[in-house]
Amino acid sequence: MVAIGQPISCAGVVRKWQYQTKTSNPFRVIIWRPISGSRFEIVGINDIPAGPTNQEVTYVIPPSDRIEVQQGDLIGWSFGPAVLPSRRAGVGNLVRWVGGNQYLELRKQQVVDIDGGSGNREYSIKAIIGPNEDNSNEMYGFFLPEK
Repeated sequence: MVAIGQPISCAGVVRKWQYQTKTSNPFRVIIWRPISGSRFEIVGINDIPAGPTNQEVTYVIPPSDRIEVQQGDLIGWSFGPAVLPSRRAGVGNLVRWVGGNQYLELRKQQVVDIDGGSGNREYSIKAIIGPNEDNSNEMYGFFLPEK
């Protein structure tokens, strides 16, 4: 999936991912760069290990695995069984799905035609983006608070 509706508004690095899962399955978070139309390039991928469910988790990315981002890049994620809870959302929260099970073979610098459909949804994930240091407070993405 690619969160089309919320492009990143500054350059920096993804230092942490904050999320809440509904299953303990591992998943991938991806930074996508729009190329043209439905074509996007994968800037970087972080694999998130299985972990606790139904609570907010902050995954700190080791410095060697941090993904450099530019203004206009997009947050995305992929998983087999549904991991991240979601809900329908208003305009401005557009996500586009990668068709089939392509997520299994995604790799950095790959260009993908993302044509699997789209909808307005919010997911329980956000990126903490800032300089490649420990003093960041920039956050992008969606997050569903506990109810």
